[in-house]
Amino acid sequence: MEAMRGIPVGQVSDINPTVGFVIRAHERLIEEFGGIPGIRNQGAVEAQLTRADNLIAYKDDPSIYEIATRIGHGLATAHAFVDGNKLIAFTVMAMTLRLNDQTLDVTEEAAYQIMMRLAKGELNADELTDWIEDQFQPE
Repeated sequence: MEAMRGIPVGQVSDINPTVGFVIRAHERLIEEFGGIPGIRNQGAVEAQLTRADNLIAYKDDPSIYEIATRIGHGLATAHAFVDGNKLIAFTVMAMTLRLNDQTLDVTEEAAYQIMMRLAKGELNADELTDWIEDQFQPE
């Protein structure tokens, strides 16, 4: 199975999950939690992962929280999948953080509420980054 590429915190230069990883993770989440399987636009998945690459390339010393947020925000709002966009977005954010020794310590309800606010346009990427920074627990 293709894996995410993780590197130590502070060395954020190649942290993105691969497109194949995100698609397979989405398939597994739909199998486990239900929903309609399928991808609407693989290019949209690729574009959202590229957002993190661009942040790494063009911002001085972006935090792992900013990088995870760019991926998650993009996946939640691009609607690349038929169903489960918020679920895959949160999952990939959490996995990106986890691979960098950060564990989101939130209830399912808190995760649901933050992703619903994001999907409704009530929360932008910077606000999501702030929320994530407030929630993380170092390993």
